[in-house]
Amino acid sequence: MAPKTDWGCLDGPLAGMHADHRAFWLATAAFAAGRGEAARAWLAPLAAAAGAGSLGAAIERRLAEPPPLASAALGAAGTAIVAHAVAALADELHHGEKPRPRLRSVTGALVALNVAAFVVETAAGGATDVTTLFRLGAMAPVAVWAGEWWRPFSATFLHFGLAHLAFNAVGLLLFGPFVESRLGRARYALVYVLAGTGSMWGLALLGRAGLVPNEAIVVGASGSVMGVIGAQAAWMRRSWLSDRSAAARRRARDLVAVVALQSLIDLSLSPLTLAAHLLGFVLGVALVSATVSAPRTR
Repeated sequence: MAPKTDWGCLDGPLAGMHADHRAFWLATAAFAAGRGEAARAWLAPLAAAAGAGSLGAAIERRLAEPPPLASAALGAAGTAIVAHAVAALADELHHGEKPRPRLRSVTGALVALNVAAFVVETAAGGATDVTTLFRLGAMAPVAVWAGEWWRPFSATFLHFGLAHLAFNAVGLLLFGPFVESRLGRARYALVYVLAGTGSMWGLALLGRAGLVPNEAIVVGASGSVMGVIGAQAAWMRRSWLSDRSAAARRRARDLVAVVALQSLIDLSLSPLTLAAHLLGFVLGVALVSATVSAPRTR
């Protein structure tokens, strides 16, 4: 009977490490498990990001002199531990814990569009001037129902002041690259646009029903950013259901916590803000849940 292996023995040493160092040691485990090609593929981008520091030098040595195979020195239990470490590495990398993720093209373009719109606002009369924002395309339920149907779209690229723009740009830079890499450019852009525009249309409907002020002026990419967060949460949930991935479950839980915290902040600010954020998040979840199947971890 094979000895029982305590998989938890890996959690302590690895959990406290920086993501770069954890990836290095798990790639070392991949070498020991006989998966040299996969280990090299994991270490190559890490080496480029690490540069000439101590980690970069360690990676160069590891690539030049891989460790011996575990099966040559370990028994069945030791080999099983190494195999588990390799599976853990695949799980972590597959679900987005990559050091210094690079900015992707659509995310960069969306941030640039929002910044460009802000420059136009400033030149046209001021990013905190309500009249200027309305003239440039801000959403107001009463205007939408009067026939100005473009406003739920144009309003998503306008922002009320620099802090508003910065908050949404940082959110997009934090969550956008992962979602773009998993959904692809076209689907990612579609989620961004539909979540943002859909949240604005939701506010227009609430205004028509008298649940929010019908004359309220609304701008911002918050609905789009929350849609991107919802898309990532839905992708992680799919991954957990298909692979029972601990990394995916943990990240989905963290994303829900982010949304819950944001909702508490919104409650103290404005019900209008809370409604826009929740509508964007729900739309992001729904769009990915209805159209995307998460691939299995390899």
